[in-house]
Amino acid sequence: MHQLSHDRDLDYSGDVLKACSSRDRSVVVLRDGRVDWGIPGVPALVPDITVLFGVLRWFKLLTFHIQEEGGWPILAMAITSPSTYENDFGRKKDLYYQAGVQRYLIIDRRPRGNDPVSLDGLDHGPTVWIPMIPDAQGRLNLAPVPYLIGIENDQPWFYNPTTGERLLDSTEVRDRLVVAQQHARDAEAKTRDAEAKTRDEAQSRAVLEKRLRELEEQLQQRGGAAPPAGSEDK
Repeated sequence: MHQLSHDRDLDYSGDVLKACSSRDRSVVVLRDGRVDWGIPGVPALVPDITVLFGVLRWFKLLTFHIQEEGGWPILAMAITSPSTYENDFGRKKDLYYQAGVQRYLIIDRRPRGNDPVSLDGLDHGPTVWIPMIPDAQGRLNLAPVPYLIGIENDQPWFYNPTTGERLLDSTEVRDRLVVAQQHARDAEAKTRDAEAKTRDEAQSRAVLEKRLRELEEQLQQRGGAAPPAGSEDK
């Protein structure tokens, strides 16, 4: 069960955060990407998610080399599992601080991996990590990454900081796309039906007008005058 939760959290977080890089080429989002921090004594590490701003060039190799490719590690995310729990809260936390990571976010399901989920956010202070303070809804502001993150129904979700709207996961996006496509097909069918009805009415009017002209011509040929339009027998 814990593996399913871990994979869901990783997939969802990676999908949402990669939207940042789609709008700005200087932003790189790595999922399970190895990062060489370029700092003596700090080994290359593999955060679950890494967000870097100010990247000069991305070689898209197995290891991202900050000294060669540029960039600042704005966010490192860890999604805990029983096998990584101690490292995520211990050794890695210390190494990320030494590497200059500006914010460390842990999606925490406790050592067994199946407890209720919680969020631990840490900001890089002058000498130590500083715990982030959630807002009134329990959400953490990830700025300059343009999202909030919070817990809803025992799952982490990202939110639009302006509207508060929850960002959908891939399954929800696909489901809504299917519904939208069906609505589009229904609207197109209604348009076709309306256009067909309009054509039929136009054809009917054309037939009636043609018949009217024929009758008027017959009447004129017989020396009579056509009654005024709209006249009725008294």
